[in-house]
Amino acid sequence: MNQLISRMKRHARLVLWAFALMILLCLGVRVLWLASRTETGFCMLRQQWGDATAGWFQSNRRPIYMREPSEQAEFWLREVDRVLKAHPNDARLAMGAALVLDAPNEQYGMRYSKHGMILGTTFPVFDFKPIERFEDVFEKQCRQRCLELAARATQLEENNVEWWRLRALLLFRGSIFLSHPHPRDPHWLDILDECRRHDPGNALYDYLAAKYYWDTGAKRAFTTDSRLVVKDAAKYQEGIEWFERGQAKPHCSVGDVSFTATDEFLIKSNVPMTAYPLVVGGQKFRMQDDFLFYHLYGWQEYRDLEKYYAGDIHAALAMVRQNLHLCGQFCDGGQSVLNDLVIEYKVRATKNMKLLANERKDTLSAAEIEQIEQLREFAIIEKMIHDTADRALAKKQNRSPTGVTSSLDFLTLISAFMVAILPSLIVLLLFVGIVATLLGRRLSKEAVPVVGPIGQSSSFLAALGISFVFFGLAPAEIISRNIQSWFFSIGLLSLPLLAAFWGGWMWLKKRAYQFSIRALLIAMAILYLAFGLVSAVSALVEFPFRLWIPPRDWDGIDVTMLGPEIKRLGEWCWAVSQWFAYRDGYIALAIWAVLLAVCYLLKIRHRQRRPDAIPLSGRKRLAGLVRSLSRPAFAASAIMLMIYLLLSPGYLEWTELDFQEEIAFARNPEKHWAEVRQCVEEIRADEATMRSIRESAKEFLATESDAEKKK
Repeated sequence: MNQLISRMKRHARLVLWAFALMILLCLGVRVLWLASRTETGFCMLRQQWGDATAGWFQSNRRPIYMREPSEQAEFWLREVDRVLKAHPNDARLAMGAALVLDAPNEQYGMRYSKHGMILGTTFPVFDFKPIERFEDVFEKQCRQRCLELAARATQLEENNVEWWRLRALLLFRGSIFLSHPHPRDPHWLDILDECRRHDPGNALYDYLAAKYYWDTGAKRAFTTDSRLVVKDAAKYQEGIEWFERGQAKPHCSVGDVSFTATDEFLIKSNVPMTAYPLVVGGQKFRMQDDFLFYHLYGWQEYRDLEKYYAGDIHAALAMVRQNLHLCGQFCDGGQSVLNDLVIEYKVRATKNMKLLANERKDTLSAAEIEQIEQLREFAIIEKMIHDTADRALAKKQNRSPTGVTSSLDFLTLISAFMVAILPSLIVLLLFVGIVATLLGRRLSKEAVPVVGPIGQSSSFLAALGISFVFFGLAPAEIISRNIQSWFFSIGLLSLPLLAAFWGGWMWLKKRAYQFSIRALLIAMAILYLAFGLVSAVSALVEFPFRLWIPPRDWDGIDVTMLGPEIKRLGEWCWAVSQWFAYRDGYIALAIWAVLLAVCYLLKIRHRQRRPDAIPLSGRKRLAGLVRSLSRPAFAASAIMLMIYLLLSPGYLEWTELDFQEEIAFARNPEKHWAEVRQCVEEIRADEATMRSIRESAKEFLATESDAEKKK
């Protein structure tokens, strides 16, 4: 009868496992089918499971954009040699290679930043000394190869002006973090002349020379009156001459080809596809034309302030008009990522013109004042139109055809964390299950008592709860630091008392609860010493002790940088992110193993108290403990795999949507600008919207005028 029951149980387990495998197979096919319909699906799966298996043996598991600059340099130089060896005559790939060698991706700098706040606004505060040292290493490794490849692109397609523009910009080292005004090539002026011959109507090359001479010939004193300090009069004057030459050109063009060239190079490289947006968008180069415009505009503002302080209002107005013309040149050079900045600075330039006109109305004609007011109103209306278009496009582009938004919410965050960590836990549990099974069979082939399903599941749930309380709720301060301090302080002070009570209890139990007066006195002395130690510590050290579990950095990024961003989604999101930051899935597994061992020991003790109990050897007890781990490990890995397969489709779709949104501009900038132009034209054609914008502009100007009168 017992054999029949045992056989039926075995068959039931086999049927259950077969059913579970069928479910897992169906879910797995669903995930693979969805991955085949996305561009990033298989890349994401390969990356996750590669990290979960081979990643255990890799020293550096950080993505390329998060690595130190020296590591980035070594990686990109290898990739450049490999890709260009297969495509030696492709100008676009050559320029894409030059761009990735231009500067390290700035994401690594987040590890050298802290959280800052001014007037309620948070911002990163960087430690520039190590950043400068690291970027110098990258520059030393990649500078020459970068210049060679930029020159190679212009040789392969000599008539393509876009390559000449990028080559000119690559003559100057730049950085998100630091300013480097000196050119990379000693023959930079000759190269700029060559670029100018191929692209004669472009002011870019003159403005690059002007910026260099101004940066090295003068400095801006950031004081209350914002004065220029000229260090080298000859260089400063040469910068003015180059700027005047640039002002005579019809446009200043850079374009967006740097994005498409970098993306095409990445497609040929071994960089995971999911990293493309951060590599393309994170290149220092995308900021280079911003820096050029910003610095030129800034130098001109300081020059017009000098004229204003000297009392020459007409000269100051002429320089502000030059800045307005500078904005027009960058706009006429074709739409680019610089557009929003240029439109913003048009508003700023017209405001400066109006302020100067109000200062000396007696020196200006009525026609000049009216023209300035019209320019001011036109700039504000233009900005409002583009702001409205930006909002309309953002609302339109933030939703997929299936209705899944790319915005990060609580459920998406939880799914992302779980999908990221589950593969590693599944592989770890499988490994534990296999090792425990083999070891259990080696220790004993006979039937031994094991922990039942109730003990296994309760241990697992308790382990999850304990780990989340201590490493999720505590660092997120949902459990306040004060409560944590009291808990840990009382726990620490109770340890010697508990140890003394436990020792006394075991001593009494060993002697059948009989003791002498001498033993009683010794026990009382030990208790007095324990109480005295606790009292002395409490008196000497502030109580409760300053003990709590702090929030943890994520991959070296300071927690003060991450915290405010994640807390916007809610305190519980911050708690979950801390739980994952502490790698608490592994801690939970360790706690589970300990609790399972405790359950097993309690079960064995209860079993041995029976009158008919057969004593178990230490080998059999160990075999039972190991077997108590093996089957639950397999079951837990199967459940986690099921959860992973259930969550993966939604996460893969969200990742694909986010990827396509991030990379769309780099792959087809013209499509984006066509949508912007269409949206702007629709707003201009909508009389109701334009009437509202004009009224808003008039209200803004009236408020601004009232504020100026009060001053």
